Amino acid sequence: MLSFDEIDAILQDGGPSPDLQLQEWDAHADRPRRAQVLQDVSATLQELLYSGSSDAEIVAQKLGDASRTPSWRLPLGDAGILDFALGILAMDNVSQPLRMHSLRLIGNCCADTDENRDRVLASNGLTTLQNQLSDDGVLPFTISVLYNVLVDHEPAQLAASNAGLSAHLVTLISGPRVAHCQSVLGMVGMILEILVAHQTEANNAHPNTPGLLLNLTLNPAIIDNPSDSLSLTSVALAYLAFQNLQADFVNGGNMPILLASFYNLTSHIEPLAFEDEDLAAQAKQVRSTSVQLLSDICYLPAFAYKHPLGSPVLTTLQSWLSPPANPDLQAAACLCLGNVARSDDASAALVATYKIHTPVLDIVSTQLGPQVDGVPPHPPKDALLLHSALSFLKNLAIPPTNKPQLAGLLKPEMLPRIWAMDANSSIQTPHLHFVAISLARLILTSTPANVRLLCSPLSPDPLSPLHETTHLHRVLELFLRADSESAAHTKTEAARAALAVVRVLHTATVTPVLPDWDPNSSDGFVFRPERPLLPPPSSVLPDRDSTTGGGGTTRLGKFYRQHGALSRALAYLVTQTKFPVLRSEAWFVFALMSRVKDGGSLVVRILQVTGVWEALVASVTGRDSGAAQEGEKPTGSTIGASSSLVVSQADPITSPVDSTMGGSTIGGAVVPDMPSVTGVGGGTDAMAVVDGLGLEPQQADPQAAAGMARVDRENGLVLVSELVRHCGNELPASRRAALEVMIREGGELVLEDRNSDSSEGYGKGKGVAR
Repeated sequence: MLSFDEIDAILQDGGPSPDLQLQEWDAHADRPRRAQVLQDVSATLQELLYSGSSDAEIVAQKLGDASRTPSWRLPLGDAGILDFALGILAMDNVSQPLRMHSLRLIGNCCADTDENRDRVLASNGLTTLQNQLSDDGVLPFTISVLYNVLVDHEPAQLAASNAGLSAHLVTLISGPRVAHCQSVLGMVGMILEILVAHQTEANNAHPNTPGLLLNLTLNPAIIDNPSDSLSLTSVALAYLAFQNLQADFVNGGNMPILLASFYNLTSHIEPLAFEDEDLAAQAKQVRSTSVQLLSDICYLPAFAYKHPLGSPVLTTLQSWLSPPANPDLQAAACLCLGNVARSDDASAALVATYKIHTPVLDIVSTQLGPQVDGVPPHPPKDALLLHSALSFLKNLAIPPTNKPQLAGLLKPEMLPRIWAMDANSSIQTPHLHFVAISLARLILTSTPANVRLLCSPLSPDPLSPLHETTHLHRVLELFLRADSESAAHTKTEAARAALAVVRVLHTATVTPVLPDWDPNSSDGFVFRPERPLLPPPSSVLPDRDSTTGGGGTTRLGKFYRQHGALSRALAYLVTQTKFPVLRSEAWFVFALMSRVKDGGSLVVRILQVTGVWEALVASVTGRDSGAAQEGEKPTGSTIGASSSLVVSQADPITSPVDSTMGGSTIGGAVVPDMPSVTGVGGGTDAMAVVDGLGLEPQQADPQAAAGMARVDRENGLVLVSELVRHCGNELPASRRAALEVMIREGGELVLEDRNSDSSEGYGKGKGVAR
């Protein structure tokens, strides 16, 4: 047996020279020698231990001290001393000092040394270490050792996760024993952070782990320690990100704890106040993650069931919207309540009963600041908060009963301010453009009072230059400015907003425009009513010239002429190919428009935009008009003085069509006359085809692709026939002839559809212009 002096002499032997790396030392010839001399030290320790001598504690202490030197760590493992120390921990009736020094030796030997970590796993030492958590006297040492074993060593991490280590740690720190590990609470957080990075924790962790950890962060002692508070909150949120734990979290009544924790983050922890950059970055990240998880959890069905409207949790969220303003609380409340408002019933109740839109509108107004005439709109104070508020308002804008309550958004100092912002003014501005124009589209849809507000002159003074300008011009300007690639969604939403306006102007509840404009009328119409806009089938009505009769149609025509960019915006919807449902919606509205002369005149201008004519041909006939048939001779005739479209080989569908000798030719093909269902001959009376089929504008079902194509064809036929009827004098002869051929071809296809699929109900009756 070695004396203490002999042991000291062995352990005080110098390690590698300062310029020799540890990796080189591992393979150095001295490693076996060191392991050999440690055999005698190991034998001495065992003899003292088994004899019951307290001197074993002194030897263990000396070995623990030596293990702090990296050059001794692998030799200690090679000599079996590491395994012997693990064995000591598994024994009963071992003194606390000996247990403590054994833990020191194990922890130091595993520091940055995977080979020794593997030894711990191979000897089932992880379970032994986990059992030491029950001893308050060595608790800080045990936690430090567990960290050294797990850090940067994935096999040990997975083994610890499968052994349920996180549940043991969470139980430890969420109960009264937390006082015994206060000094290493941050290290407990780091261990849990290591474990939660593995998907196995979703099933191995205690279901209430997020709630227990968040509740701990509300402990006054931890609140006053930002580092521990942020560490534990971050871990709790990471566990809460597991979807299988979220429902348990909500059903367990933990939402008030989550709200209180987030309130603490925003009220007591200010990232900018930290001198430590890493801590400041962590604070920002924890806030961001908290907001996202709050939003996700409020989307769960379990949340709506557990916390109905009027519950304390929703009342708390609602209180966050109002002053004293806290941007983080306001943004979180907007996102959470926005998810609550995803159902129409909840959305309608939030507006009608709880007046939730009022503080949200105040947020928008506050963020935009006062409007200064002649000064370009500046970026908002907090773009993320503004975006959150607008996103919430989008969900509130879906129920029809809510739309009039949100009309204030169309005032000059609200959404139009955002549309006018320079896209380059900040990185968030393009996102604001999208959400603002999308929100505008929603509150305009099927809401005449809001359309009237958008279409009212910016100045009531007829002598003012702003009298001929409306906020619809701002919508169209945003459409024109939006890039087709980087801002495609914004461009599409602006076009859809314009379509929503036109649709309201051409639905049954809105009448033609009268010469006197009354934007302040509360009668629910865009313009003062005179008679229903949609007439009976136009075959039984005389054609009206918008300049000589019909009163209101004159005003509508002037309105369309004042908004010349409408044609480009509406054309965009039928030439884009990414969203077929939007194209179908546009054909439906175009069909409505074409039933009155002023609307038809706008459709004629739309058809002059590149690509629209080809899209109409494809929709009605199924033919690709982009390629001329082989052998076709170019004609080279111009369609009209105001049009850039040229009838040529590159545009065969616009070629002059010969309607003589019982048939029509187009692109070299002969289209025979088709008798209409009324028995009228086809050649010079293609209009009878549509009249006989009884077609009316109808909306397609976006869920049925085949049905959508058929409805598009029928709406296209209505559009074409009404254009020929009302606007024939605006069309060159060649284009009118081509339209008549299109009517006959499309009519034949409609009859084929009805005959082949009558059991499905296609074409059974007239469509409904809704």
